[in-house]
Amino acid sequence: MCINEIATICSVVRDDGWKKNGTNILRLRLTFRRQSRYIKTNILLRKNQLDRNGQIKDTAVLLKVTNLIKQLEERLSSLDAFALSNMSIEDVVKFLQKEDDSPEVFKLDFFSFADSVIEAKTGQSRYIFRSIPTQFSRSES
Repeated sequence: MCINEIATICSVVRDDGWKKNGTNILRLRLTFRRQSRYIKTNILLRKNQLDRNGQIKDTAVLLKVTNLIKQLEERLSSLDAFALSNMSIEDVVKFLQKEDDSPEVFKLDFFSFADSVIEAKTGQSRYIFRSIPTQFSRSES
């Protein structure tokens, strides 16, 4: 892999991002093939969390940022050299932002759950339970 095929990630507090309430959203700068893109994070900063040079001095925030950068670098290292060499910077950003590695969100399908409960019932209770879900439309879920 050539030296210009390496993607680097660092944290940036942009001066133009300060809001009236004194907060700023931390961004990560991805540099790849001499191009940069900024990725917004959910980390909010206040001016008292920065030193005079604009660097993060709050250790809790610094730990969060370090962990986030580490996770993204590990995701990048999972790519092989050939795949990375065929990607543009936009492709790398999309790869880093995809949520395939995130924990699965639990979603309950009420009607399939109700069907499984009703199938376990017998006799009169099965008839009563069967009438309940039919009062609701399956398209409302």
